[in-house]
Amino acid sequence: CGLAALLGLFLLLVGGPAAADTPLPSWLDYRSDRALRSAWLAWSRGQVEDAEAAARMAAKHRPENTDAWQLLCGLLVDSRRWAAAEPPCEHLRSLAPREPAALLLHARVSVERGQQEAAFVSARTAAELAPDDPAGPLAEAMVAARLAGDYTVVELALREAQRRAPQRSLAALPTWPGWEALADDEPFIHLLERLLREAQNAEPPAP
Repeated sequence: CGLAALLGLFLLLVGGPAAADTPLPSWLDYRSDRALRSAWLAWSRGQVEDAEAAARMAAKHRPENTDAWQLLCGLLVDSRRWAAAEPPCEHLRSLAPREPAALLLHARVSVERGQQEAAFVSARTAAELAPDDPAGPLAEAMVAARLAGDYTVVELALREAQRRAPQRSLAALPTWPGWEALADDEPFIHLLERLLREAQNAEPPAP
């Protein structure tokens, strides 16, 4: 009888057999971090499918792991799987609404999905949160050029990107990911050429 009572008390304290199948939060964190490391390693080796599976596992073990969601979104964006990238990028933005990298990923996916308003919001918020980074204005310029066709906004955003990083040439911009769609867009190319000439003329003469 005494043994049965002790066993009952033990099961009450540990939660019984069902609890043994439920990992403790710290164990879930460990598994999430381990899966995330595996995802990065797989991606570095070009094993995209393995990297994606590991990133999803990391996010599953710890749903608030923004690093896991960001890696997953980056993988899907890099693979140009826009429909698949939309849900995790939406989730990432909800987890990290003030993280520029998360917002830029969301803006890129929104452009490819034709979601102009959402893309503008994320791009402009990223630009505000990282005032020295040209990535935000460049994202806004992409939205304006590809979805809105507003070249006034494109010019203002590109000028802001140049102001933030004057040492970074935009000459190859039409070959960058997401910008290839504008390689044959005459208004965009003419605008870019004009801005490049202005930047070149503004450079101080070599001693």
